[in-house]
Amino acid sequence: YINQYDVPLEAYEVFDHDSVRINKIADRFYEEYTGKDQPRIVTWILTYGRSFKYSEKVIAMAVELWDSADPLYVSAEDQVRAVVWLELTKSKLEGTKINRAALSRSTGFDARVISRLVKTYKVYFD
Repeated sequence: YINQYDVPLEAYEVFDHDSVRINKIADRFYEEYTGKDQPRIVTWILTYGRSFKYSEKVIAMAVELWDSADPLYVSAEDQVRAVVWLELTKSKLEGTKINRAALSRSTGFDARVISRLVKTYKVYFD
């Protein structure tokens, strides 16, 4: 699932819902939908690849590289890691540079986190 909306805790309190319980239920449905053996980041790579309208070649290569590289864990959300991995794959295949500021504006992710991830994951693409 894609948590597109950052629901404030006050909304849960007003409707007398338990946010932890709702998030656990959403995670369980997510795991049942994608299969428990597929890492969540692979699903994010597929989701963002399709939403950015990347070619199937780029998406498939990103998933394949992620599985084979088993990259170092960096403390960041899976969505940001997936977007950066996709961008690095695309730049490697197409020979383009990554515009971190534009990527930050288009995704809403913090540019500093994107920059940190690019520096860490770039070694897998050299």
